[in-house]
Formats: sequence, C-alpha cells, structure tokens
Amino acid sequence: FDKGYDMIGVDINEEYLKQFNQIFNSDVVQANSMALPFRSKSFDLINFTDIVEHLHNPLLGLSEAQRVLNEGGIIILTTNNRCVFTLRCMNPLVFVEKVISLDCDSILPHRNILGQWMDFKFYHTEFSKNEITKVITRTRFTMKLRK
Repeated sequence: FDKGYDMIGVDINEEYLKQFNQIFNSDVVQANSMALPFRSKSFDLINFTDIVEHLHNPLLGLSEAQRVLNEGGIIILTTNNRCVFTLRCMNPLVFVEKVISLDCDSILPHRNILGQWMDFKFYHTEFSKNEITKVITRTRFTMKLRK
C-alpha cells in the first residue's frame, strides 16, 4: 500500500481469503496458483511467500506466476530450506546428515508431506537451496538469492 500498489489476495482456502480481506481491506480471489484466473502480464509485483512448498507441481505454479507477471516485474519468493539446522540436529546422526547436505543435498531424502489444517489437506515439500534454484531456473526467472 505504501508504494501505491493495488493488492489482490489469492488463495485456494476460503478462510485465508477472509483473513486477508479483513487485514488489508482489499480484493480477494479464490483460485489455485497453478491455474491463475488473470490475464497474462497483469501484475508488477507478485508475493509468492510460503506458497511453492504447498504446490503439487511447483514448476507449474511458478510458470503461472511468470505468465501473469509484467516484463520487468518482481516476484518475491520464500520457502523452507530442508538443509537448515534445527533442534532435531541434536541427534548426532541428523547433525551429520545436515552438515553433509550443505555440499551434497542429494543425500537427503525427498520430502513430500501431505498435511492437514482444519479440514484442508495440503502438500508440504521441503526444498534445498539447489533444488529450488533448479525449479526457478527452469521458469527462466532471473534470481537474486538472499538468506
């Protein structure tokens, strides 16, 4: 809002849309981010935070975001890093696995978790930095990586 953007909240979950509308008092659209109901090149900025890990097909979701993004537009993307150190690392085996994964993330098993929140089932895929970089590169986005 401070930069003069009009915001549209997009989510597949109706409850999230209600919350977004209450907080930001802006338009909302219930849609799947892998099939966005917007014209190509409709947006200057897309906030794709904590979304890609919940998509059944992350490449399709990012391709859709790229389709609706104007040339020269910006996408803000965040996701979990499965190579990050957590309290689970107190287990010596988990700690060794995480240290090795910093250079060789292929040792980590692929995690595609089906979770549930209220009555809503969702995917949660954990990516390493290398894995998400490969997906982003396939969409031909140019990247500025930050920690």
